[in-house]
Amino acid sequence: MTGSTGSFAALAQIGIKTDATGKLAIDDDDLDEAMNKDMSSISSLFTAADTGISDLLTSKIEVYTEDLEGLFKTKIDSYNDRIDRLDDSISDKEREISALVTRLRRQFSAMEMAMNNFNIQGASLNSLM
Repeated sequence: MTGSTGSFAALAQIGIKTDATGKLAIDDDDLDEAMNKDMSSISSLFTAADTGISDLLTSKIEVYTEDLEGLFKTKIDSYNDRIDRLDDSISDKEREISALVTRLRRQFSAMEMAMNNFNIQGASLNSLM
């Protein structure tokens, strides 16, 4: 890291390196040694204006979070739109189901009345025999 004001200019110098999978790994012994040697340089490595790791990370992630108009905002909006469409679809299906239940109840009632009429007619015919 250029412009660092302390004796450490990179994370690797204080025992923080990437492993084979690309994740950060900490060598505790190297970190302890660096902390014992020059703690203020470690602080500077992270906090130096414009060249500190925190400023560099902030500038890298701004594209994702900047004023809630970055890529995360776009993704969030996309997911919210999808949720709205699914909610609308669910509401439509609920109305369809409600209408179907109402129609089936009417049909069942009509069938039940017809069955009662048939039973009455059947009983009348049986009494004639």
